[in-house]
Amino acid sequence: MPQFDPTYFASQLFWLAVTFGLLYWLLNKIAIPHLSQVIGERQERITEDLEQAEKLRAEAEEAMQAYEEALAGARKEASELLAKAKADIAATTTERQSAFAADIAKKIAESEAAIAAAKEAAKDDLIDIATGATEALTGKLLGKPATAAEIKSSVATAVKEVV
Repeated sequence: MPQFDPTYFASQLFWLAVTFGLLYWLLNKIAIPHLSQVIGERQERITEDLEQAEKLRAEAEEAMQAYEEALAGARKEASELLAKAKADIAATTTERQSAFAADIAKKIAESEAAIAAAKEAAKDDLIDIATGATEALTGKLLGKPATAAEIKSSVATAVKEVV
């Protein structure tokens, strides 16, 4: 193997030093400054992104707080509207019940008056029928008919006692 031959050690060391020096110079002048610049830009971008993320988080917290306040306000307003609607319904129900009770009382009074009138008419008809029947019976039983005024007063007295 020629690389292990001591006659070539000097030239190999020379070229090693030249290559190492050239590589060191290239890295020092071109690669490392470029890498430093990229790393610096990346660090700036990361810092900016972190600042923006913090700003967005603060905005999100503010938005969430505003949302919760709006939600609480809406719930309070809905509760107030519900209470008002309940009160309106209760008032309307009471008003309608009063009107219904008055209407029923009026109809009951009218019905009672109609019943009283019908009862009075039935009583008059009963008196007329009873008077006619009594007149016919007394005429047959007594042989002579009784006067209409006597029969009518007797029948009216009897009907008053019964009714």
